[in-house]
Amino acid sequence: MGLIGIILSIPLLIILLHAAFSRYLSKIIASAQMAAILAVFSAFPIVLLLGVFFAKAELSALYILYMGLVYFSLGHAYFHIFNMSETARRIRILYEIKESPDALTFDQLKNIYSADLMLDIRLQRLLKIKAVRLQDGKYKLNGGLLYWAALFSKFWSAVLNFDSEKYDI
Repeated sequence: MGLIGIILSIPLLIILLHAAFSRYLSKIIASAQMAAILAVFSAFPIVLLLGVFFAKAELSALYILYMGLVYFSLGHAYFHIFNMSETARRIRILYEIKESPDALTFDQLKNIYSADLMLDIRLQRLLKIKAVRLQDGKYKLNGGLLYWAALFSKFWSAVLNFDSEKYDI
């Protein structure tokens, strides 16, 4: 396994560590984001050692700098892809609170951020991109890439041991 092979294996290593931390250390780790961060930082020493032992890389400052830049760039991208799905709902709530002329009560937030409205918006988006179609008052799946992405998301949620009710999956 050369240096290129090690670099290509970085995302897989981060994903496997993230799954392990989420599943087996969920009582210790406070949040899903923290598990992702821990996975990114925990795998870096492993990547350095893989380079030394399998790619016969010299453990020099230049090697550490190069691998650090590549590794943390990939880790940063992974964290943000994962984190986007976790924070989208909170951002909407914060936006609504900020835009209100006065503070909002829980009931006011529920009215603004209603489940019916969220469902309607999401269904309209799915209709617009032709992921679903409305036929005889019923929504039917058109198949396609988004369906497979949803299946993968459901699978990955199970791997990470996420409670689908808690994380709105």
